[in-house]
Amino acid sequence: MKVKRVQQAETELRARLNLAGIESPSLEAQLLLAMCIRGSRLDILRDPQRKLTQDEMIHLEELASAREMRIPLARLRGTQEFYGLTFKVSAETLIPRPETEMLVEIAIEKLSSKQTAILADIGTGSGCILIASLTHLPNVQGVAVEISSDALQTAKRNARLHGVEDRIVYRLSSMLQSFENSSLDMIVSNPPYIPEHDIETLEPEVRLYDPHRALSGGVDGFDFHRELVREASRCLKPDGWLALEMGIGQANGLLTLLRDQGFTQVKTLSDLAGIERVAVGQSCIH
Repeated sequence: MKVKRVQQAETELRARLNLAGIESPSLEAQLLLAMCIRGSRLDILRDPQRKLTQDEMIHLEELASAREMRIPLARLRGTQEFYGLTFKVSAETLIPRPETEMLVEIAIEKLSSKQTAILADIGTGSGCILIASLTHLPNVQGVAVEISSDALQTAKRNARLHGVEDRIVYRLSSMLQSFENSSLDMIVSNPPYIPEHDIETLEPEVRLYDPHRALSGGVDGFDFHRELVREASRCLKPDGWLALEMGIGQANGLLTLLRDQGFTQVKTLSDLAGIERVAVGQSCIH
């Protein structure tokens, strides 16, 4: 394999990624090169005439071929940034996404004034929502609920990485059935909310490489929401909070679910693109 300089390799890689339909080929070319030299993007920009070694060329070809198959960059790295922290990801976890950071902001807003509180994250995956929240809420205890044992192990590794493992209880479960009545101060969740028939329309990175169970919300996208809202109304303390992520066009349906279960202060919050992304409600007094 002919040795190339960084600049030449970047130009060729950018063209390959563009042809493969990658949304940001220039940025990703630099990130893949940084991975191959075990450095940073700054290293790529700083020294474009650096020669790649044979081992680096082989590694770069492996990375490029995988990305052409639309394997997500985060899965190639094994990590993803979320709320200023780095999280390990696995085949059984969703890749953390920027819009989900809204759930962390809401948790911090609702719980920061409490002396003690319990925050439950349902379908925790990598643990990113709960762990990022706890790093900003030193008086709060967390419960991570997850149906996948592999995902739960990933969440545990991330909790250790960020120094909050001693404040989290882990439960291998699909929902809130094991929780006592009025036992939680807040529940957050990024549940499966894609209608089953829409999954085939998703971008390949999501459709092919995110776990199906973490995407499909059933025929109308609300299977998980319906059960979670019902159980949350039982498990939350009086005046406790529920915050749920949702898909495009689901706001009215989810707000109706919350109101029907007696939640008050019900509202939606929009992401930076103006899409209603999170629904919030306060538990009524039982």
